[in-house]
Amino acid sequence: MKRRIINALLAVCLAAGMAAGSLPAAGMEAKAAGNAQEQAAEPYTGLTDDDYAGYVYVCFADTKAGKDVQQVHFFLSEDGLNWTALNGCKPIFETGEDFKQYIEKCGNNSVNYTVVDLDEYGISDTTEGDASVLFPFEGSDQGIRDPYMLRGTKKDGSDANKVWILATDLNTMQPKYKGNLVNNTVGNWGLMTTSPYGSTKLFIYETEDWVHWKRTYVDVGKEVNACMAWAPEAIYNPEKDNYLVYWSARTNVDGRARDRLYCNETEDFVHFGPTKLYEQEPFYQNYLPNGVSEADDGYGNIDTSQLWVAEENADGTVNPYGTLYRLVKDETNNHIELMSAKTVLDPDKDYDASNPTQINEYTDADGKTFSELADINALKDPTHIKIAEVVYNWFIDDSVGNHFKKISQKEMEGQIGTYEGATMFKFIGRDEWCVMIDYYGNNKVRYEPYTTTDLSEPDSIKKVPSGSYGRTGGDVGCHGGMIPITAEEYNTLIDTYNADSSIDNYHPIDYVTDTSKLKHKKTELKAAAGTNDYTQSMKSQMLAFAAKELTGNETQAEIDKLVKRADKMLATKLPKVPEMLAENVYLDEDEVTLCTKATEGLKTKATIHADADVDSQTPKITFKSSNTKVAQVDAKGVITAKKAGTANITATAPGGAKAVCKVTVKGVPSKVTLKKKTVSLKVKKTYQIKPSIPKGTVCSSFKYKSDKAKIASVSSTGLVTAKKKGTAKITVTAGNNSKAKATFTVKVKK
Repeated sequence: MKRRIINALLAVCLAAGMAAGSLPAAGMEAKAAGNAQEQAAEPYTGLTDDDYAGYVYVCFADTKAGKDVQQVHFFLSEDGLNWTALNGCKPIFETGEDFKQYIEKCGNNSVNYTVVDLDEYGISDTTEGDASVLFPFEGSDQGIRDPYMLRGTKKDGSDANKVWILATDLNTMQPKYKGNLVNNTVGNWGLMTTSPYGSTKLFIYETEDWVHWKRTYVDVGKEVNACMAWAPEAIYNPEKDNYLVYWSARTNVDGRARDRLYCNETEDFVHFGPTKLYEQEPFYQNYLPNGVSEADDGYGNIDTSQLWVAEENADGTVNPYGTLYRLVKDETNNHIELMSAKTVLDPDKDYDASNPTQINEYTDADGKTFSELADINALKDPTHIKIAEVVYNWFIDDSVGNHFKKISQKEMEGQIGTYEGATMFKFIGRDEWCVMIDYYGNNKVRYEPYTTTDLSEPDSIKKVPSGSYGRTGGDVGCHGGMIPITAEEYNTLIDTYNADSSIDNYHPIDYVTDTSKLKHKKTELKAAAGTNDYTQSMKSQMLAFAAKELTGNETQAEIDKLVKRADKMLATKLPKVPEMLAENVYLDEDEVTLCTKATEGLKTKATIHADADVDSQTPKITFKSSNTKVAQVDAKGVITAKKAGTANITATAPGGAKAVCKVTVKGVPSKVTLKKKTVSLKVKKTYQIKPSIPKGTVCSSFKYKSDKAKIASVSSTGLVTAKKKGTAKITVTAGNNSKAKATFTVKVKK
């Protein structure tokens, strides 16, 4: 086959819910094998655009007859817009041999499969092996939907070679849903979201080489009385150096009244922490007071997908976890919205203490109190909007991801109806992002691409014109996820899952040439030419080599030869003159307290001075912050507060001698929280308002003001005194920060 070269610019590539990627185990020896040791000092942040050569799309598929094939499928693409199915768009497990004999079709014309007699094997013996492991042996449905893919990204690089697929345990044609596996008849969707019919378990598949797999079957929904666990995805959380798995469900806690997003923390996708309520958007508020005339079920949100996008720090370095973007489907009138945040979890919520099954009493604007399931069962609400309001407020205090802010995207939001399963990835080699939305109302199209060069820019996401995207041979991939892959991974997927040309609907896919190592070497050569470690002649040769463009027709052998030549140039360093080494470093400050905004006597910047015990020369002392998100430091020792938290500024002299200054940064409160927001008092009775501000912020006093002091007055310390019958609102402000405030309502009775 013709071999082509995929050229990509050097940049951090963030794709399909991950800030960074990993290297496949086979053939990437230096980068992968030494990762854990090499990254001890500097956190692993994954692959760059230069490592990538194409994209893989994991999904379930749809036949040309419009019947879902609910198994793992792979598609490949060089441009992220035009995709070709591997294995003739048949399930990938069919390419495996280890356990294939224990799987059979449910009928000659069926798109469904079932497990037959395992003989000497048990299902527990089928969890490791070739692609046949991708069959969902344990599931009672023996089908999967909505698969999603991500790479290992932990700071120490310990999972850098791993890729996981997460999938819903579901086959919509199972008889228990009143479907028919033989005739490919879809059952009752209501039963699929009702306990005990729906599955609360997920399938998780793991690989390090894209050839061999491990399968895990985990129950994430049981402890919250969920009715199902659908559309699972995961995101790396840099603050905890772990992963958050999140999935959609209805639960019996609220009588299945509303779809919400639940989550679990995991270090390895084998062991999972307690289930928490991740996010629920108040979409019902858009349809108050009377709901909408159509599709107004008030069922909340499903199909959430998240993506980290890199940002440049003040010091010129790149933070791969700059902004987290979220796509979510509004089920109230069926459209997709975009949101963003700076953290995976709400920084103002106690994740560990949250309780996803605890109903918190809610009193609405009419004074009606809802405290148990019977209260909403008694509602006569054909629009479900009132039910959505009550359920949202029952659980809002225990949602640990409700801190995302909406970004208007009118063109995308205007697609109302049969749209779901939205996901995102970054194009290789350029600052452009692709939002893929599953248009399940058209089985000839399904996923449609929308693009933008800036996810943060309102109304920037535009649909790609028809004719510039598609699937080879009309193969249709459904709800899934896309990530960029290296040339070696791309070629491995071709060799492993697209080698049998006798498969119906088979389409050949050309190999790509791996130029990533050469691109990295060119970067090294440019950096080396800017040092004093080489002769002037050698530096000229380095720059000339780095500037030479490839023709695009080089063979892999020719590329490898160029890499060896670059290595030889890099090895010609001049001998070093030894530095004078210091034994001790001295700082004029051991501790510094700053604030993100000059207030309460605190400044936003401070300078620390350092010296070392070297008499014969001026010591070259460097400064480094342990947490640049909290406090940054420049080469002169000037510390700048960035956000609330603590950081250590380390001063290091030649020879390794160090001294540390502890920096505490206080934030300015963005809001005021009240222990109670409403109180009823009799005349002459008093109540002490108890405000608080977010942890890590600073405010020495609060200001109080009543809008009707003749009804209820308030002292400078927040003591409320009831005067006469009526209602008064008291505004509580954090010091001089007019933006941080809350409203307290006093109802005075005789």
